[in-house]
Amino acid sequence: MSAPMQRIGLIGGISWAATADYYRYINLDVRQRLGGHHSADMVIRSLDLHPLLQQANDIDAVEQVMRAASDDLQAASASLIAIASFTGHRYAGALKNGALPFVDLTEAIGAAVREAGYERIGVWATSYALQDSTLMSQLSSASGAQLISPPRELHAELDRIVFSEIAAGALTTAATQTLQRLLLQQVEQGAQALLLATTDFSPLLGVLESPVPMLDGSLIHCRAIVDAALA
Repeated sequence: MSAPMQRIGLIGGISWAATADYYRYINLDVRQRLGGHHSADMVIRSLDLHPLLQQANDIDAVEQVMRAASDDLQAASASLIAIASFTGHRYAGALKNGALPFVDLTEAIGAAVREAGYERIGVWATSYALQDSTLMSQLSSASGAQLISPPRELHAELDRIVFSEIAAGALTTAATQTLQRLLLQQVEQGAQALLLATTDFSPLLGVLESPVPMLDGSLIHCRAIVDAALA
């Protein structure tokens, strides 16, 4: 008889749309692996994004929010913790050394990139993540690949597209054209794949025309979460 599924503790709400994708991906993966009517044993601590964005560069303050959310999940008998946000991993220091196992998105992506053998990848993320040298260094080290980031003058526009359009389910034609141009530019710079690191970018998989593989950070992370829950 197989071991029982461990309870997943998910910190979400950053944004809620990406968290909804995580809930779907995790449950689809569990059903595919276990069959029947199985679904994930999971508790979600959804945070309010607005105040987090207002204090996004106060690492200590947001880390305290993450620590409190982790405590809530532990109190709800979670057996492992994950954050449904790439940008949210800027504030994961306390969780990585916490009482519960932490399923790190950057490590999961790194393993997938290494397995695929990519040496140069384009990376899309929010400005908070792209301009965080520690987080980007962790991703580069985990993947063993050179990261090709969007030009800095596009960072604010990427934030606007993520938080005002994609998270609201209202991607405009103009935004799609901007992203399509950026994708082709990064391919010209040598990107062998495009990593949608920020979890809100997942809906773009069915929208953009890409000459290289597109890696969905959310999907990669969710598979790693299910791996840990079923271990």
